[in-house]
Amino acid sequence: MNLHIDTLWHQGSGQFNEDRVLIEDNLFGVFDGASSLVKNLYDEKSGAWWAAHVAAAEFACNDDDLLNLARRSNRRLRATMEQHGVDVTDKLQRWSTSAAVFRMTGDELEWVQTGDCLIMAIDRDGQHQLLTPYHNHDAETLLQWQQEPGETLDDALRRLRPQIERVRQRMNEDYGVLCGDEQVESFLHHGRVHHGAFSHILAFSDGLFPPSSAGDDPDFEAIAERYLEDGLDGVGRWVRRQEKADPHCRQFPRFKPHDDMAAIAVCLAP
Repeated sequence: MNLHIDTLWHQGSGQFNEDRVLIEDNLFGVFDGASSLVKNLYDEKSGAWWAAHVAAAEFACNDDDLLNLARRSNRRLRATMEQHGVDVTDKLQRWSTSAAVFRMTGDELEWVQTGDCLIMAIDRDGQHQLLTPYHNHDAETLLQWQQEPGETLDDALRRLRPQIERVRQRMNEDYGVLCGDEQVESFLHHGRVHHGAFSHILAFSDGLFPPSSAGDDPDFEAIAERYLEDGLDGVGRWVRRQEKADPHCRQFPRFKPHDDMAAIAVCLAP
C-alpha cells in the first residue's frame, strides 16, 4: 500500500505538550492528556503528560486488535498511577487521556476512539465524514464562561472551578477517557470499514478544532477544506491565527489561549 504520511505536533500555552503522536508500522494514533485538576508533578512531568505517553506506549505494541489495545492501555495507565502514588479512587487526581487510533491492513481500516480526539475520512470527491462520534463534554462549562468586565482568564477559571470539577467527576459516566477506570468500556468506539473510497484519513486532537462560540460545534467541514488546500501545517497555522486574534479567550471561550495540537494525516495514493 502506497501511503503518504504527514504529522503535526505543536505545544500550546501550557508547561508541557500533553498531546502525543504515534506511528508504529501500519498503526497511527493521537492522544490528548487532560490537564490535571491536582497540580502534582511525577518525575517532573504532569499527570496529563504521563497519561498520553503511557497509553501511546501500549498501543505501540501493535500486537492485538485495537479494542484490546485500548483496554490494555487503560489497565497500564492505572498500574502506572498506582506506582506513582496516585489515589485512583479520586477522579480529580487520576491521569486521563483521550485517544484516536487507526490501523491500515490490506483494504481494511480499523479504528478505536474515546474522548475528544477524532478520526475523519475524506473521500475522493473531497467530502468528509467523522468515523468517530463527537461529544463536547465541556459545553455546559463554556456556556457559563461569559467573562465579566475586567475579569481575566485566570479569574474565569477560578470562578468556574466547581463546574470544572463536576465535569471531571463524570469521567466514564457522561463521557469517555482512558483513566484506569473499567467503566471506559462503554465509551470505547470501535469499528472496521473498507477504505477504498477514501483519499485521506486524519486523526487529530481537539487542539486542531478551530475556535467556536460557546454552544457551537467545531466546524469540521472547514478543517477538511483547509487540510485539502494547505495540509496539516496549514490547518495548524489557521487555528493559531484565530486564537491569537482572541488572546484573552473572550470571543471564543476556552481553557487556555493555545491548546496543544496533535494530528496525523494518511494520504492514500489512487
